[in-house]
Amino acid sequence: MQIPLPVMKEIKLPHMRCDVDCGGCCGFVLTTKTEHDRVRAHIEEKKIVPVKQGYRCPFYQEGTCAIYEVRPFACRLFGHSPRMVCERMYNVNIPLKREEKLWAEYGKTGACDETLHTFAYDDHDAASYLRQYLQREKARQNERP
Repeated sequence: MQIPLPVMKEIKLPHMRCDVDCGGCCGFVLTTKTEHDRVRAHIEEKKIVPVKQGYRCPFYQEGTCAIYEVRPFACRLFGHSPRMVCERMYNVNIPLKREEKLWAEYGKTGACDETLHTFAYDDHDAASYLRQYLQREKARQNERP
């Protein structure tokens, strides 16, 4: 069953280098209900089993993304924004106005009230990882000049 991904399916971004076995961007991901449902349908169809691995995304498996074809918008945009920097410095940023337009369009698709971690963890554990994620992001922003 294919669940459409409004707006984001047609997003065209420049090619960006991505090394196998890196996973530096594969952390805690917030998703809309539509994205969450799309991932659920995909993992059921492909028989993908989420893996408990702490902060790391449960779909980062064998050095790559197991749900790449249906990955959420935040994953698609990672490395194309100065606010979502590749730790290996491979960013190929799009213009800020285009990024803001994409986020505005994405905002129309629904609230981000789901996470990819809920596929592998119960709600309590997922909430714990959300707190860790927010703390990590706050620390990361404080480190920037």
